[in-house]
Amino acid sequence: EPLIGFFVNTLALRVRLEDNPSVAALLSRVKADALNAYAHQDLPFEQVVEALQPPRSLSHSPIFQVMLALDNTPVHNLELSGLTIEPLEPELKTTHFDLSLSLNESEQGLSGSLVYASDLFDKTTIQRLAGQLERVLTAMVADEQQRVLELPLLSAEERQQVLVDFNATAAPYPQQALIHQLFEQQAARAPAAIALRYGDE
Repeated sequence: EPLIGFFVNTLALRVRLEDNPSVAALLSRVKADALNAYAHQDLPFEQVVEALQPPRSLSHSPIFQVMLALDNTPVHNLELSGLTIEPLEPELKTTHFDLSLSLNESEQGLSGSLVYASDLFDKTTIQRLAGQLERVLTAMVADEQQRVLELPLLSAEERQQVLVDFNATAAPYPQQALIHQLFEQQAARAPAAIALRYGDE
């Protein structure tokens, strides 16, 4: 209580999905992993990094690159005589991780924001990712017995785009010409172009 500071410690969690668990089994697994991690939450993250000694790179943080943060600190209106106080949103210019999802708990529920490395992602990619997260969470709530691999990522429009539109590569070609005639026509159009390479020839 007599201290002021930034008392946050990072817990690195790994969620394993190799066995394609059901949603209920996944949530139980994540809960157990989180509770086990909380039992060691006093160990500073820097000491974990020092003990593991992962390959270091200036391009990304060690051990993990995606952060999930839940702020469920109760919000109280601070009233001081003669002062007007209002919260200010900081303007972010950099990020420590490739992707961070920050959630805040309020009386209306959870609200969140995504912060991302603009060198890796653009705005449309993050908007698409947010929509996919919403679809997955909605499907998880709808049926906890379905398997993780069955959870839908794509909307109907995205599924149409990926499966049909992106594959619409048919192109007209001469139906009457034989393959050697097409080769002769190309040779006539570009007689100096390389037709075949063998070694240095």
